[in-house]
Amino acid sequence: EYCSSRGITKEMIEFYNIRLGTDSLFGRIVIPNIIYTDSGVWTDMFSARSYIDQTPKYKNPDGCKKTHSVFNLHNISEGSDIYVVEGAVTAIHAGRTAVATYGCHPSDQQVNAILAKRPKNLYCVLDNDEAGRGPNEELAEVTSRRLDGNVYLVYMPNGVDAADMREARFKEYVMDTRILYHSNIYTRVASYFMK
Repeated sequence: EYCSSRGITKEMIEFYNIRLGTDSLFGRIVIPNIIYTDSGVWTDMFSARSYIDQTPKYKNPDGCKKTHSVFNLHNISEGSDIYVVEGAVTAIHAGRTAVATYGCHPSDQQVNAILAKRPKNLYCVLDNDEAGRGPNEELAEVTSRRLDGNVYLVYMPNGVDAADMREARFKEYVMDTRILYHSNIYTRVASYFMK
């Protein structure tokens, strides 16, 4: 019922292996970051989202550093377009080539893992709130210096993300508002508009 209310379809539930939490995760949907390797299937991280107003709203596994994992990166082929967002639910709604950094401050390890996929186009789409705006620009800056492909900066409407828009509208918004990021050009344009 919670998944349906958030626009998460049965197809999404199956693709992302979403499940109901049990025991200490009761009252939460669990979104694992499933990794397929030669030696089997395992998870390096999960996000457990409460659907009954528990605190905290999100729980991650004890002893696991979320800054060491990138949600859904294992499903993305090298050279694909990649959309970088904050949370797993947002990534699910942004489409199958969206990844989540489990927060607004991607670590060096997360950035390195994303760049290892050598994306053709990288879209920096962290939340456009006070916490996410600066890190989104930093992500564009850091990745533009190291990526042969295009890096785009996208400012979402304040308080809105892909989970609010759903995939088709989100991608349309991204294409309509994206800013091709080049450090020296962006700085001049941004300072002009901030006057």
